[in-house]
Amino acid sequence: MMPDSNETASDSRSDEFVEKPRPATNQAAYYSAVQKRPTFEELKKIEAQRRNILLRTELPFWKILLFWSGTCLREISEDMLVWVTIIIYTVVRIVANTLD
Repeated sequence: MMPDSNETASDSRSDEFVEKPRPATNQAAYYSAVQKRPTFEELKKIEAQRRNILLRTELPFWKILLFWSGTCLREISEDMLVWVTIIIYTVVRIVANTLD
């Protein structure tokens, strides 16, 4: 189909199947306002921590688990649900042993 003299090549195709660009949702601006970019000093500190964790990969498994930083040990020790569960288990075991 050849375009008429009044039409251009882009006008001759059907626009109903061409997806029109959506307006920007401005998510990038939102996230940049919410999450601040780290400073150079913070980046150096993060990189030093990352390199220390990377050097630990050659250690034995049990030694890796004993580090506070870079493992879940700190989070587990501060989690109240873990401690409540351990206390309930201990109480149930003591009561069960004394009833026998």
